[in-house]
Amino acid sequence: MPKYTRTVNKNLLSSLIKFNGYSLTAIGKMLDPPLTVSVVSRICNPGHPHKPEKRILEIAKIFHVPDAILFPYVEVQDSGSESQEKSKHIGDR
Repeated sequence: MPKYTRTVNKNLLSSLIKFNGYSLTAIGKMLDPPLTVSVVSRICNPGHPHKPEKRILEIAKIFHVPDAILFPYVEVQDSGSESQEKSKHIGDR
C-alpha cells in the first residue's frame, strides 16, 4: 500500500504571500500559537519532510485555499521492497 506525505506548492504559496503583502513573520504571528519565522520557513519548504497537519490547515485557511492544493499529497518511495527484490536475484545467472 502506498504511503503519502505532504509537500508544498511553493510557487502558489510564494505568490499568495506576495499578493497579500505578508511575510513569513506575519504568517507565524497569525498562527495559534504563534511560530517563529524559522519554523514557518521549514513548513513552507518542499524539502522539509515533516509538516504538522494542524499548521498546514491553519496556513491554508489564512489564504482561503484548500489545503490539498497548497500542500498536496505525494507518494513516498518505499526503498525497502526494491532492495529486497534486487537481493533475491544475486545468485541467479
